Amino acid sequence: MKATILAVATAMAALVPVAPSWPAGLTIEQAQELVRDNLRDPESARFRNVQAGRLDGEDVVCGLVNAKNAYGGYAGFHAFLVHEDGKVLMDSDADPDGLQGTVGLICSVVLDIANRTTSK
Repeated sequence: MKATILAVATAMAALVPVAPSWPAGLTIEQAQELVRDNLRDPESARFRNVQAGRLDGEDVVCGLVNAKNAYGGYAGFHAFLVHEDGKVLMDSDADPDGLQGTVGLICSVVLDIANRTTSK
């Protein structure tokens, strides 16, 4: 019985995704790499308005990304946010939870706060 529980626990642990560990501070290049990992065609990614900021005391990178979809055409720019622990949030056309635009809104607030603190 203990062996079965241990085997199941080990198998489940192998299924849990592990975020990459970065050195202190998340760079824009690292964030773009993580965003590319979430795209259907990573090589087609085009970024704009990418900026680093802080959210609840932790590093985040926000911006817009445009990449090719399954039909080979560019889908239009969508907001993304990458947290320092490697989690990526993206706005998308297929949004079953009705959160379209939420990431963009969060990014605009984060970057507005960052711009206010750096301009002082």
